[in-house]
Amino acid sequence: MLSVGADKRLCLWDITRGVLVGCYQEGGIEEIGADDQITDLAYSRTRQEFAYSSLDKQIYIRKFSINPDQWKLLHVLQGHDGEVTHLCWNPTYTQWVSGSDDCSIKTWSVSDNYLNMTTTTTSTQCPVTALSIDKTNGVVIVGVQDVIRVYEPNNGMELVQTHTGHTDSVRSIIHMPERSQYLSVSWDSTICVWNAYKPKRCHSS
Repeated sequence: MLSVGADKRLCLWDITRGVLVGCYQEGGIEEIGADDQITDLAYSRTRQEFAYSSLDKQIYIRKFSINPDQWKLLHVLQGHDGEVTHLCWNPTYTQWVSGSDDCSIKTWSVSDNYLNMTTTTTSTQCPVTALSIDKTNGVVIVGVQDVIRVYEPNNGMELVQTHTGHTDSVRSIIHMPERSQYLSVSWDSTICVWNAYKPKRCHSS
């Protein structure tokens, strides 16, 4: 298990034995992973990479290994104007998706390497408070204050669904594909369940 935190460290744990395997280091010396507090962490199984966001406005991407001293830095994503607070990997569209206090979400589409990468920016008008990916169709689920918005990456981040009902900041969202529902929690002390987005299907005549 990987973990990150406000101490800027990157740590690997053996959850079977409940022990710390080690922390990121270079040349046998433990190093910090970012210039400011690390806020979120995401993993791409297909690319065997992990990425983490930071209050320093950047996103760091490293190659995963069971040896922390081999966590090679592959790329640094730059473009947000504020603290990057949320990060997800979208396997459907081969994208990293980030949310920030600069009132935007960004998608970072990658191919074989990070030299051929495209980025889209979508304004949310308010800081992003939660971020998740629909595991079925790859739409991006975003918490913006007390509202949940669903965006379709295939259409230039088109807003396709909006959920209202919370009365305070949405703090976390998960997708339950077996029930076609989203589950959200908020600072209003409630848990809400929403019907997941279902893309319209084209029917041939």
